[in-house]
Amino acid sequence: MEVVDWRNLNKEDIYCCFSFPLFKFIVAHGLEPIAKEEHPKTKKIFSVFMKGDKLQALLTEWTANRPNVVKQQK
Repeated sequence: MEVVDWRNLNKEDIYCCFSFPLFKFIVAHGLEPIAKEEHPKTKKIFSVFMKGDKLQALLTEWTANRPNVVKQQK
């Protein structure tokens, strides 16, 4: 489902996902983004999802089980 202008939606009703691994996880579990955009400053692609019980459950599962990324110290 794609929304023509998601910016007109209530901010409490949308979730902007900037993580590609998280995006793949959400989509693999049956949710589709309503939009994909390029951030004007960073030029990174992000996806917009409608919030709901299923998305919240997936975000909770992701947080509990996400892969640990160790950042290298300089």
